[in-house]
Amino acid sequence: DLGGRDRPLTEEEMDQLEAYYERTEKEWDQLVAGMFKDCGLAPESFAEYEKLREGHEEAKMDAFQEYHNKMIEKYGDSYEYNPADEQDAFDDKVNGEYQDKLKKLLGESCYPRYVEKREIFNDRIRREQNPEFGVMLMDF
Repeated sequence: DLGGRDRPLTEEEMDQLEAYYERTEKEWDQLVAGMFKDCGLAPESFAEYEKLREGHEEAKMDAFQEYHNKMIEKYGDSYEYNPADEQDAFDDKVNGEYQDKLKKLLGESCYPRYVEKREIFNDRIRREQNPEFGVMLMDF
């Protein structure tokens, strides 16, 4: 699936997309690191957040792979599904577990600030998105 595109991305477009993802990740990391500092959290807390974020991504991939394997077992190699809907179900489960861990790390007073910053960041990303490349939202 080319995501509504009539052709695959060129190498130059792939480079642009990779640069976009790297810029977005860097900007998000800087925003969150500043928020941790503003909340009075120790630098070690941000390092713990980074570990949680990495674990969150790995857990999402593991959960989806597990689902994929079950579907192959049930329907065979050629089953079809809507990845967005299926992925959302697994993301919600994993995300809930990791949001609880993050809430514990940040504390009751700082966690709502994190959620607000993430929503504002994602809203801006949506507004600025390039329709050719889609959008990269922060879910953690």
